[in-house]
Amino acid sequence: MMLTGALSHVLPIMICVMTSKWVGDAMGKDGIYAVWIAMRQYPWLPPVDYRDKGETGANIMKPLEQLVVINDEELSAKELEALLHKYTFNGFPIVRQAQLVGFATRDKIREALDTVSAEDYSDRRKKCSFSKRDSLLPDTDRIDLSRYLEEALLQLRKEVPQELVVNTFQKLLRTEPAPYPIYAFRTVDWDDNQD
Repeated sequence: MMLTGALSHVLPIMICVMTSKWVGDAMGKDGIYAVWIAMRQYPWLPPVDYRDKGETGANIMKPLEQLVVINDEELSAKELEALLHKYTFNGFPIVRQAQLVGFATRDKIREALDTVSAEDYSDRRKKCSFSKRDSLLPDTDRIDLSRYLEEALLQLRKEVPQELVVNTFQKLLRTEPAPYPIYAFRTVDWDDNQD
């Protein structure tokens, strides 16, 4: 600034910078990005090194029996709408015979149900099928919702160290914000189903 003859601007700029720093310090110690993430209610894990004490991922995962899931080809469109009305989750795991088929977000399910409601009211009694390949119902008795299913899911076994589970989620959330929600759940007790 001294070379350009703008020496008269140095003092006002320094005053502005120091004033903004003091105001920021007075309002809290969190940065603007941490506050923005909290305001938007984005999932966020603080960047701390997590160390477990020999625990496995099963300690922080919920078993399938404790989750609200959509059983593939068992719910009608009307029952699926009642499930959305009863629970406020952002999405639901889609399960068939205790095996994870995929994940469907609340918005996509709502979009699918709005399409079904607009087409024909009699379709609301048909069963909803999220998997196109392994469908057990004839096409006339089901509503195909396979295009609303997210099949590319990250799955971790329950035997994985807890530290790896936490670090994986931290890395997922540190990259770009995910366009979909991130959840952790366990669908199968591998030791119990080895018969």
